[in-house]
Amino acid sequence: MKKFLAMPLLAAMLLAACGGNEKVSTDEQQEAEDLNEDNTASEDVEQPTEEDLTLTKVGEMVDDPEVGTLVLENKKKVNQDIVQGGLTIHVDEVKVITINNMLNDFKDEVELNTGKTPGNELTYMQVSYSFKNTSDELLSWSGFATAIKEDGEQLDLDNNDIIGNQNPSQIDIQPKATVKDNLIGIPVGKDIKSIRLVTDDVLKDNNDSDEPIVYGKEITINLK
Repeated sequence: MKKFLAMPLLAAMLLAACGGNEKVSTDEQQEAEDLNEDNTASEDVEQPTEEDLTLTKVGEMVDDPEVGTLVLENKKKVNQDIVQGGLTIHVDEVKVITINNMLNDFKDEVELNTGKTPGNELTYMQVSYSFKNTSDELLSWSGFATAIKEDGEQLDLDNNDIIGNQNPSQIDIQPKATVKDNLIGIPVGKDIKSIRLVTDDVLKDNNDSDEPIVYGKEITINLK
């Protein structure tokens, strides 16, 4: 009699064990599905485009997920040319931008590029420019070399560029070629009224020419 009773009990225990494993498997599957949904949701969050982050009106504010909150303090269309031998540099526009709530990673970049530890707020001038080699020979140039602020402070832009190394950095410019969409960033005060910029020397590929070096020139940009 006991033998016959034992069989149903054993079967019941096996069924109970199987049911427990099935529940664990179902729970794990649900967790995996939830994780996949979270990942999919993260991927669905649209990152702001360059256009979204472009400040066009004074007082406008945008949140850059890699930098912080950007505020446009001032802007001016310059449209001024610097003719330096066979190189023509066209300064298009300047903007004065303040960064609030600066992210730690960007603070580290600023410290690396300027040698100074920033606080939670930083104001800089963004200079947009292009340049063209109007000559028939190869030229080499390294962008703007120096900035002189209103109080006379001189900044070496190789070591004080807010947005990274100045663009370009020792570039060869082919004859009759144009390089567009260049930017530099210079730490300034919010109420800046003017700044002086000095270009780097232009080097000719032919060192035997009469003027292998065309020395840098200065431009003054007024924001008022």
